[in-house]
Amino acid sequence: MMEDNHVSKTSPDMGSRSFYCTVCPVGCRLSVRKTEGDEIDVSGNECPRGIDYAEREVRNPERILTTTVRTESSNSLVPVRSDKPVPLKLLRECVLEANSVRARIPVHIGDVIVGNIHGTGVSLVASADLLRED
Repeated sequence: MMEDNHVSKTSPDMGSRSFYCTVCPVGCRLSVRKTEGDEIDVSGNECPRGIDYAEREVRNPERILTTTVRTESSNSLVPVRSDKPVPLKLLRECVLEANSVRARIPVHIGDVIVGNIHGTGVSLVASADLLRED
């Protein structure tokens, strides 16, 4: 069993954070501290993937976007998700752009509903079939 590497609370200017790794089901509690030269010191991980995850989460966090898009008649909604993670700082703008889109029926799982959303290079794809208006 790995020892808990809990980091005590420090002032925000010290650059320390704690969060859980979501790469695998273990869910390690990672402690991340920025060191001189913008290096990152990670502890609490049980595998090397936790280090990579912590670095991405601190430097440029990303999330899969899941939302809905209206159809042309606006009576139905199509569930969509991003085909790759979106930078967290652009998530709101991507949702606003998705809100302005109207999907044309029929829609099949995997159809690209919005390509290159907000200039990210990420597409929103349908995550369910919608063959007719209800």
